[in-house]
Amino acid sequence: MTYHCFTVMGYGKKVDYKLGKSIDLDKIYTKLIESSLKSFSKIDNVRGDEISSSEIIDTDMFELLLSADIVVADITTLNPNAIYELGIRHALKPYSTIILGLNEDELPFDFSHNRIFRYSWGDINNEELLQKKRRSLRKLLKNTIYNLDQGHVNCDSPFYEYVKDINAPKISQAKLEEIRAKHYDSLTIRSLTDQANELKKEDKYLETSDIYKSLSLDNPNNPYYKQQRALFLSKVVDANHNPDKTSLTKAEEIIKKLNPFASLDSETTGIYGAIEKRLFICTKSTPYLENAIKSYNRSFVLSRNYYNGENVVNCLLYKLSKSNGTEEQAYLKYRIKIVNKEVLKLAEREYERQLSESSDCDYWLSATISLSCLLEGQNDQYIQYRQLFFDHLTYDWEKESYQTTESLRQDGLNELNK
Repeated sequence: MTYHCFTVMGYGKKVDYKLGKSIDLDKIYTKLIESSLKSFSKIDNVRGDEISSSEIIDTDMFELLLSADIVVADITTLNPNAIYELGIRHALKPYSTIILGLNEDELPFDFSHNRIFRYSWGDINNEELLQKKRRSLRKLLKNTIYNLDQGHVNCDSPFYEYVKDINAPKISQAKLEEIRAKHYDSLTIRSLTDQANELKKEDKYLETSDIYKSLSLDNPNNPYYKQQRALFLSKVVDANHNPDKTSLTKAEEIIKKLNPFASLDSETTGIYGAIEKRLFICTKSTPYLENAIKSYNRSFVLSRNYYNGENVVNCLLYKLSKSNGTEEQAYLKYRIKIVNKEVLKLAEREYERQLSESSDCDYWLSATISLSCLLEGQNDQYIQYRQLFFDHLTYDWEKESYQTTESLRQDGLNELNK
């Protein structure tokens, strides 16, 4: 017998505000959850972003939570949608729900007493530790399958544990087959995002944006697709490889609908900052630069992400180069030094963490550390990490991007030292 599994979790990169860092949920899914599920020939699995893109998503989600023989719910970053869907599952079915979560997440009291499969980010990045976690998760899945085979009801829902003499809702076999055929035979959100990722690798940003436009129209309540549509529109260049102002303006229009100056989503505020910075570079118009500084700073405060802090510094350097007032110049110099020190500290901490957990360290961190050291006057470290970044380059534009910022910071260093 084949058992149907529905995996409940967020997707993409999400900020864990309590931990103050970005978590790649897709990496967790691919490396730990999906790979463990695929080792069972008796399990067919679908994740939330693999639901048909042409249907009403809420209807699909409710159907799958009811019809799934097994639900795997990963609540890392305490994603509200994942927790909501877990609650619905607990209300619909007394058994065969497996909860996963990051070690560092403090879980709400209401379900902290449930058995939760815990893992660390280090487990995901270290192959030896990952194999151990996979074995443990496969053992848990094997026990779940055994109980289903034997017809055993091992209650894992707090609702059915504490509220007695309640019968779980049932669904007809015909309806089950209808639901399952729909979700495994149609074009899915994930297949479309996979297409977008392939186009992105080829620098086909307009085509990538068009896919996210389609997804945003099908899923109007999900801001992620609007964010991505705006992001890739903003990367479109003209025949001379300069930012395309028409696409940038359209990207600005899209992201503004997510209210970036009031948003608590650092992705929204960061993308808006990037768009406004590019518009400033195209037009030299000061209001764009002010918007970029405000938005990047908001994103940095929300996420403590070194990337957003690095862009705060760059935008402040642009402003310093245009400033004539003595008091304003003094303030800008102070802010640049304070933020740059914080960015360097965050980047070095992240670099050390990645080295301790994985040999696959993000080489862009080397660029951030190098350019931060340049402003700090730490020339040996600046050269060391500069070379480390250049040793790992894949594309010409990466070197050009670094050198553009390097030139900005060298000019800025002269201003800071006056």
